[in-house]
Amino acid sequence: MAVPKNRLAEVKTGEGKSIVLAGLSIYFALLGYDVDCCCYSEALSKRDELAFSNLFRLCGVDKKIKYGIFDHVIRNLLNKKS
Repeated sequence: MAVPKNRLAEVKTGEGKSIVLAGLSIYFALLGYDVDCCCYSEALSKRDELAFSNLFRLCGVDKKIKYGIFDHVIRNLLNKKS
């Protein structure tokens, strides 16, 4: 059976978006990528960064994963390009 190349999934409130994002971040960091986790809320971003910091450290990827709000992450990316 052929597997579709593109998928879209909805994770509703309280269904674990933070856990999914942390898991994907670890996966990409282990592949060697630097990962920026973006959120609209600074409070939620800090909450998740703190909640998963020990797991990131345990996996050896704590230096490769950064959390922030959209505005700060985009500004940092634009400044790197200049």
